[in-house]
Amino acid sequence: MPRLSRFQAQWPGLNSQFHVRAGVTNFNEERVDLAIYYGATQYPDLYQERLMSENLLSPLASG
Repeated sequence: MPRLSRFQAQWPGLNSQFHVRAGVTNFNEERVDLAIYYGATQYPDLYQERLMSENLLSPLASG
């Protein structure tokens, strides 16, 4: 997370914690304000916004 130090400097009063895990966050039972998911799965009960798209490259040997 190369931009994290700049983000924290810009928002010094914000308490941010990062946890990595598999599965969907239950916002009703957990003390979580934001979750970031990877993949094309849709979660109809959650507000979603695309953060970025992904370009895949498959390098092959020539010859």
